[in-house]
Order: sequence, then structure tokens, then C-alpha cells
Amino acid sequence: MKTTIVLVRHGQTTWNKEHRFQGQTDVPLSEEGIRQAKLLAKKIKDFKITKVCTSKLKRAYHTAEILTENLNLAIEKIKDFNERNYGEYEGKLWNDIKDIYKENMEEFFEKTPKEGESQINFRKRVIAAFNKIICRYKDEKVLMVCHGGVINILVNHLSNAPEEELVGKRYPNTCVSIFHIEEGKVTEEIIADISHLA
Repeated sequence: MKTTIVLVRHGQTTWNKEHRFQGQTDVPLSEEGIRQAKLLAKKIKDFKITKVCTSKLKRAYHTAEILTENLNLAIEKIKDFNERNYGEYEGKLWNDIKDIYKENMEEFFEKTPKEGESQINFRKRVIAAFNKIICRYKDEKVLMVCHGGVINILVNHLSNAPEEELVGKRYPNTCVSIFHIEEGKVTEEIIADISHLA
């Protein structure tokens, strides 16, 4: 049995455009984000998706709604696929964070923000939720619409890459990454594809 995982990052929000940390702040899609999702929907319809799950944040769920509008599939909301809680840093600009950490973003990501979530706990919850999906949806084509941080963890997990490679990876809005899992073996098809936006 082969399970296919289609990872999609949500469409653009105003905070994405402004380069602000969103975390678990529930920012909606912008008009551009809706446009991006509609462009991807034209491509997704040919993927023969059989299951759909998303984080509970509206930017991911709305993207999933657009992608599956004509697929007649239920969307499962999974809280553990929410973005990392960045606590005190949510709403702050990337450049302001860089000024604080003097370009040492590795230190920033490793540090647990006040009223936020540690990178270790974030990684644990995302991988645990993903493993449940793999067990539940064997031999399915699963569309997972979530966030850059979540995708970063899952791509590294599926690629068996060192954890330190998490830092600095960027996944554009509505990018697509596809993996096939068969008898425990993982095959990568594409990573962070945005050809639908061309």
C-alpha cells in the first residue's frame, strides 16, 4: 500500500506580505492569498486527493476550502497542525527580530519565547499528529494544508534530515511538496513547488 502526502502551505496573508511573525495569531487570507489558492486549485483537481486535513487556523482552513471546492471531500481540522506559538514575538516584524538576535536566527528559533512554545514541543506535536494521519489513512492521497513551520518539520522528518537543517528553510505561500510512503520507505516527488503561480 502506498500513501501519498501532499503538503501545501496556506495562501498569503497581509502579515506574510509585511513579514510579520504570525504563529497562532489567526490572520485571514488576503486577496492575493485567495488568488494563489484558486490558481493551485486548478492543479490540485488532477491529484486525485482522497482525504483532506488542515490546521485549525483560518488561513489554512480557508485555503483548504478553496482547494477542495469541487472535490466533494470533508476537511478534517487538526489543532496539532497549527503553527508554532511564538508568544511575545507574534505580530513583530522579521527585521525587528533580526535586530534583536543580530542575524543569529538559529538562537531565536531554539529559544522558547515568553508565553510561547518551545521548538522541541512544537516538533513533537507535529510529528505525533502526522504519524496518526499515516496510520489512519493508509493507501490514501492525503492533502495537508498547514504552515511554513509545520511543513519545515515534516519535510525534514520525511527526508530524515538533521534537525539543525530546520533553521533557515523557507516555504512560499501555496507551495506544494509531495511524498510517497510505501512499506516504510519514503520517496520524495517535489519540494516547495510554486509552478502554479507562474
